[in-house]
Amino acid sequence: MTDYERLKRACIKRGELWEDPDFPATQTSVFYHQTPPFQFQWKRPKDLAASSTRVHRQEIFWKNKKP
Repeated sequence: MTDYERLKRACIKRGELWEDPDFPATQTSVFYHQTPPFQFQWKRPKDLAASSTRVHRQEIFWKNKKP
């Protein structure tokens, strides 16, 4: 069994989504030494695309860019 499979099984058993302990979904993960100039919301891939197909980063950027 791979590490991925172990992590996935543990998350399913606990009913939780996995979070990277080295890169938590917090403002300080991106802006380590300064206060962010804006607030942002962390999203999971399913929140960015309706289908489970692979989405390229550039597509996500242009679809979510506000004028």
